[in-house]
Amino acid sequence: MNEIKNSDCIEEMSKMKDNCIDLIIADIPYGITTEEWDRFNSFDEYLNFIGEFVYQSGRVLKPHGNLYLFHSDFDYLCEINNLVKNNTSLINRNLIIWNKYFDGCKNHYLKQRNLCRKNMTEFKQMAEYILLYSFESKTENTSIQSIRENFSEYKDYIQSVLLRKNLKYNSSEIITPLFSLGYKSKQSTMSISLRLFHRDFKNFGCLTKKQYDVLNPILNFDKSYSEILDLYNLGKINPIKKNKIQTKNTFNNQNKLSTIWNYDEDDNKIHVNQKPRKMIEDIVIYSSNVGDMVLDPFAGSGIVNSVCKELGRNSISFEKDEKKKKKMMK
Repeated sequence: MNEIKNSDCIEEMSKMKDNCIDLIIADIPYGITTEEWDRFNSFDEYLNFIGEFVYQSGRVLKPHGNLYLFHSDFDYLCEINNLVKNNTSLINRNLIIWNKYFDGCKNHYLKQRNLCRKNMTEFKQMAEYILLYSFESKTENTSIQSIRENFSEYKDYIQSVLLRKNLKYNSSEIITPLFSLGYKSKQSTMSISLRLFHRDFKNFGCLTKKQYDVLNPILNFDKSYSEILDLYNLGKINPIKKNKIQTKNTFNNQNKLSTIWNYDEDDNKIHVNQKPRKMIEDIVIYSSNVGDMVLDPFAGSGIVNSVCKELGRNSISFEKDEKKKKKMMK
């Protein structure tokens, strides 16, 4: 599915289920130009809009998902980063710098022209910024229990027998009859008793028939040996080893890119703020897998939708401007 809707992204995202998106590529309004789509009545109105957007992004993003946010003004970026912190549980992974006028780029002459202007009062803006967010990596245990929990019924019974006689695993009343079975020393016998009777000892074992027979006159077991063995075997029904699932953000960076990106702007752009196709391709490859769902909340040129079609990703894009939607669909 690769769909573009003529609608407001926040309105549409509020209807989405939790944890349904693998990657969000958000070329958000910058709020600093005179373009109609970038115009807000006040800075507070702008921040309220972005705050609601990042809240919805954190809600619909899957635990392994990634959010890319574009902007060109560093002060605005700081405010946006605070909004993400306050409205979601996403954490900032990287601040990426898109170097638009790198040496050798197609628009290298613009770099030289901009840098040669007279009466400059500040450094010339030659880059844009990309904030990358994801959730904190987690490791979860999906199956059971520790050994102690698996064999709790058996251990509870053994412990109750000792408590009834007011004995401990190292009591002489326990060690002496066990030693008579031919163990090498009292110390090795103590280790055997520890394995048999200490409730919190992980490397424990089950009573043998001989051990049961020599201890029964002292402990007066109220269960037969076969019944005790059944309690022990009950713990074997559940797996002792824990299965661990690690949740971390999707990251398929094969080119070992740094946080400085050099991408040429595309020729024949259909939107003034259109990002390079090669950059979008790399983001989709690095941060999603084939069949994943990618969200483009501010479609503009429709470049994300087009790239996702080519790379085998599903996508949904939102664009409020009907004219732009018609243009990108041609």
